[in-house]
Amino acid sequence: GSAMYSIQGLFAAARQRVPVTFIILNNSSYAALKSFGRLFGMDRVEGTDLAGLDFCALAQGQGVPSVRVDNARDLDRELARAFKSDGPSLIEVRIVGSSGAH
Repeated sequence: GSAMYSIQGLFAAARQRVPVTFIILNNSSYAALKSFGRLFGMDRVEGTDLAGLDFCALAQGQGVPSVRVDNARDLDRELARAFKSDGPSLIEVRIVGSSGAH
């Protein structure tokens, strides 16, 4: 969820052809915000469930090639590919929570 704070950086990287690799660990949640809410005694923090948010589509819409991975082997392969690129790229790593949901 915290990636949404600066998602516009993708557009700037695409415009400038910056050779940077963005890695988003997607746990389908604003987990940090949920944790912070507990400090205030909140059992539920509205707007923190981000299931279905597609960071690859967001990246592609801003001109940044992207790929989604869900295992270490694919991550290694995609990191090697991204690091050879002369422009920006995004790798979305899906993290499975204890509930089994992405």
